[in-house]
Amino acid sequence: MAQRKIADSGLIGVLLLIAVGLIALAGPRLYAHGQTISAEHILWSVDQGDLARNAPQVERARVAFSKAGAVGVDSGYFAIREGGSLFTQLNSIDATELPEALAALRATYTAALTQRPMYARAWPRLALVSLREAQDPEELHRFFEASYILGPEDYRLRVMRVWLGLRMWDTLSEALQRKVRKDVQALWQPRLKKDLAELYFYASFEHRVLIRSLMSSEGDAKDVARLTQRLLDEGYF
Repeated sequence: MAQRKIADSGLIGVLLLIAVGLIALAGPRLYAHGQTISAEHILWSVDQGDLARNAPQVERARVAFSKAGAVGVDSGYFAIREGGSLFTQLNSIDATELPEALAALRATYTAALTQRPMYARAWPRLALVSLREAQDPEELHRFFEASYILGPEDYRLRVMRVWLGLRMWDTLSEALQRKVRKDVQALWQPRLKKDLAELYFYASFEHRVLIRSLMSSEGDAKDVARLTQRLLDEGYF
């Protein structure tokens, strides 16, 4: 009986040592994860417009995610969220601040791809940066093509690629033009028609003509114009 108690005590001691070891290993990760939760709240505040994107809290959030990455917590998430926030604000940025905003967007998505090279949405957004900077046509095409390699059927990428493709049309190869045509036609389905109509609404006259020419039929070309007008009348835009 005494021997059994000694054996049980020894087992309990071993289990306690294992538990302490696991806590020692997991503790830094748990603490780092807690810090990233606070960092996510900071990014949410930026998204909501309650906090400027260059506020000191944003830098603290970036540092928190960087430290989290050092102990094995995925720090690419911060870059993805920050990139999404910057991308959302891009259209409302003053022209004088645009070069800085584009540089920040490029740096953020490049950092995200360092952590998550398969993050498909980064590629068309980098293509948009390259298009707006208008400095490296070869880079622009590389980014644009990468979005087809990593997310050929992703409807969110289709919307971005059509937007880009309309503006790049004359420089695209026939193969890429066919892919843009496929994207346009793929967006013309019941649950995505409004996305195509929104692209059509904000497009220039030249790009509207191009969208209609890429539809499967003349009837679809007329219908996208009708749908856009109906959504406008309903206050959708």
